[in-house]
Amino acid sequence: MKKVIVLLSVLVITLSMSCNKGAALVKHRGVVLHAICGDIIVQSVGTEAIGQTDWADKNVSGDPVVHHVFRVANPCTADIMNTADTFNFIIVEKQAQNCVLCMAALPYMPDSVLSIQRVN
Repeated sequence: MKKVIVLLSVLVITLSMSCNKGAALVKHRGVVLHAICGDIIVQSVGTEAIGQTDWADKNVSGDPVVHHVFRVANPCTADIMNTADTFNFIIVEKQAQNCVLCMAALPYMPDSVLSIQRVN
């Protein structure tokens, strides 16, 4: 009986780990809304939209509501381009950010924060 429980436990752990890896490799498409130093805001577009559902962008006049946005948690390693650029990315595990960034900052940021990696 103990062997069955151990085998089932190993099976459940293995399946849960493979599910997490598969979810992390889903390719998403995003547009850079704002990029100032380490403050990067991305809007997720396409069928796999992720991020904060509705966010009032108070960084521009008129406070337009933007859908599926997030703040990039790893500006040192995300390989982000410039505002308005479109790119593909995957979600990755949180990483230490040990780089020098300028002191400029955006006054308003979305609540949703994701670590990403740019892919082709």
